[in-house]
Amino acid sequence: MNLIHTPSSRRIRIMDTTLTALGWGGFLYLGLGDEATDETVIGMSMGTLALLLGLATLTFTLLLTAWSFYNQQRYGHRRTPDISATTNQKLAQRFHVSPNALDTLQDSRICVIHHDDEGEIEKVDAHSAGQAEPARLRLIA
Repeated sequence: MNLIHTPSSRRIRIMDTTLTALGWGGFLYLGLGDEATDETVIGMSMGTLALLLGLATLTFTLLLTAWSFYNQQRYGHRRTPDISATTNQKLAQRFHVSPNALDTLQDSRICVIHHDDEGEIEKVDAHSAGQAEPARLRLIA
């Protein structure tokens, strides 16, 4: 069972698995590579150290998996409600512009929105395709 569900193609999964395996292989080579001696700095052999690191990794993996299943059982059924689609009328009311001005804004390629000191929309300049002079839109308060 996947803990994180993300849509991906087979090619992406194979590439991700390959890169992960190469990364782990490189990590093991650096840790247990050619320059490793029979005794480490702390007095354990490399085999004992590798065994302890493997057991620690397995333990943490099992703990993390158990914790994720616990959270899935506890919180798995809580979902946020779907947000209803916003209509053009609601958008026009929210931004204090007329519905015609909103249509002009949506159809324009470049919009310059000027704000006053309180952050409210003061003026909107909309440039449509092929239009030399920007359209001055009247705001409704």
